[in-house]
Amino acid sequence: MDENGWPSTSVESLWAVDLGDGTVRLDNTPWFVRGVACGDIIRVDADDDGCRVGADRPPLVCHSLSRGCCPPIRRYST
Repeated sequence: MDENGWPSTSVESLWAVDLGDGTVRLDNTPWFVRGVACGDIIRVDADDDGCRVGADRPPLVCHSLSRGCCPPIRRYST
């Protein structure tokens, strides 16, 4: 978490396709996790409960993700 309290969670679950060799292909765009994008292939390790956790290594295959912020929509009366 940074000095502004972002992200607001310490864990993010992502959809992924198991490629069967200790890697997965991410199947959705993360909201909080930085440095990965949909379609990236990453190594995973099993935690104590058997859940797959992204290994602390760069993705094997990288895609780009641009984040933007849109201003709120203003409604004008006529």
